Amino acid sequence: MKKKILLFVIIIGIIACNASENTTKTANSTPQSPQTNTTNNTSAEADAKWISMGYDLEKGRPQGLKAGMQAPDFQLNAPNGKSVQLSEELKKQPVVLIFYRGQWCPLCTRYLAGFQENLPKITAKGAKVIAITPETNESIAKTVEDTGIDFTVLHDSNMSVISDYKGLFSVTDDYQDKIRAKRDIDIAFNNGKTEAQLPVPATYVIGQDGVIKFAQFDLNFRNRASADEIVKYL
Repeated sequence: MKKKILLFVIIIGIIACNASENTTKTANSTPQSPQTNTTNNTSAEADAKWISMGYDLEKGRPQGLKAGMQAPDFQLNAPNGKSVQLSEELKKQPVVLIFYRGQWCPLCTRYLAGFQENLPKITAKGAKVIAITPETNESIAKTVEDTGIDFTVLHDSNMSVISDYKGLFSVTDDYQDKIRAKRDIDIAFNNGKTEAQLPVPATYVIGQDGVIKFAQFDLNFRNRASADEIVKYL
């Protein structure tokens, strides 16, 4: 009887070992392609979304700058002719740098108007707000009138600053047509250019050491940094 029980236990043990080996082999041989395909599909879907939002990805994909990077210095003129240089401003206070698209963009004007309402939260921290845009001084005047902003707005006439901050992109023909039809605005003309290019709306908090403390950069131009988020880094 004992021999039968012992034999039975040995058989059960062998079966269990074989089952374990088969399970291990199956797990190790599981293909990874579904996960890779999902990633590729998501990327393709994302690209289609960005193209529909006006990004001509064939001409480049804006990447933006990240927190911890050194902020590129710049010198631009305000509509009143006053020259503003980032490095000189940083000697006096931190800078909150905003890039916006233009007066024709309702998301931009609403954001700027809301930003103006919350401006005391930022200035209370001793920071200066500077907005940079590719639109002409005439269009800047309309933006200021429509939004009531009273912080510094600079015209990046050759878009060199927008480019240095890795936010410049070319606009698709379809999106240009859409804006012409809906807003009666030619993007290139609004910028005083023959080619339609825009900045990704972005916000950077720059410390007095010239290092970016906070960066908000999103190809989805509906997403913008709030004043409450900004003040955490001042």
